[in-house]
Amino acid sequence: MHFKTDENLPIEIAEILNKAGHDAKTVHNQQLRVFVNNLWQVVIRYDSAQGFAHIDQYYLDGKKIKKKLHLKLNEALNLADEDIKENWKVYQMAFLEGK
Repeated sequence: MHFKTDENLPIEIAEILNKAGHDAKTVHNQQLRVFVNNLWQVVIRYDSAQGFAHIDQYYLDGKKIKKKLHLKLNEALNLADEDIKENWKVYQMAFLEGK
């Protein structure tokens, strides 16, 4: 079963659900990864670990850009799902090309 949790539940709830065999996501772990050079590498990550919702965008050359989102955590979670589904190819190309 798939679950999405927002800021109203502790992160530990998602961890418990995952250990029980479910697929639980939080805004802390919404990301796109690609397999490059025999490694899974993060391309884009929606995160709230620093206490605010933001996007970390990565590039193959090691560059990283952080963009603050002026959204509630549950809004950022919804945006993460939609954005990654719609734009994964764009993010993948930017990662690989360093643009």
